[in-house]
Amino acid sequence: MIRESVQQRRPAGRHNSFPASTLILPGCLAGAATPGAGPRNLFLKPVHLSAGGFAPGHLRALRMAGCVEQSFVMRKHPRCAADANGLADRHAQPRLLLTEFGCALLACYLSRGREASAGNGWAATVVTALRHMAERPIWNAEEGELWWRGTLVKRFRNDAAMQRCVLDALQAGAWKGCRDNPLPLRSGLNRKIQLKHTIKEMNRGQSQRRIRFRGNGRSGIDWEKYEQR
Repeated sequence: MIRESVQQRRPAGRHNSFPASTLILPGCLAGAATPGAGPRNLFLKPVHLSAGGFAPGHLRALRMAGCVEQSFVMRKHPRCAADANGLADRHAQPRLLLTEFGCALLACYLSRGREASAGNGWAATVVTALRHMAERPIWNAEEGELWWRGTLVKRFRNDAAMQRCVLDALQAGAWKGCRDNPLPLRSGLNRKIQLKHTIKEMNRGQSQRRIRFRGNGRSGIDWEKYEQR
């Protein structure tokens, strides 16, 4: 048996390339992935990722958005002889680690897809959620960045409160759209008119025109891939 524990993280830049490797899900996410599980790390091996259709492009999208980073894991063989200092022989192995931001985002997808994935093993459920994460926009509120498929779409200022509110709602719903108006109820605010204005502002200033936000025909909002007309 080989025991593994996260030893340290490498503060690697987003443009570093990661080899195909095991993906570590920190213990804080164990309960969401496997109900009843204790707070211990979960490991998705390359065979799990490839079986679930998780391709290099998916990994790149999550890495660029800050959902995944490189870490090092200490592999210890229980039967190996201790060295002169009484420490067992250990070797640092490169692994991929889901970041705190990535864990929070994955939890949204797991809660939304729990019924659809009933009957599947936990690995298949998590890989499907990771793939959907990578294929849909990723809103990093702390950085004020909106990413999609490895491309930075737009940076949002801290005072763009209405736009951020919409992005928060879309992300909480795993980017399946908002059926109702996500803007807050405020005295003197016409939420319908404000949402139309907010949608126009969200479509403006994209560094690369990738996403088109639009009303859903009722009172909510949806998004789609931008098509040149």
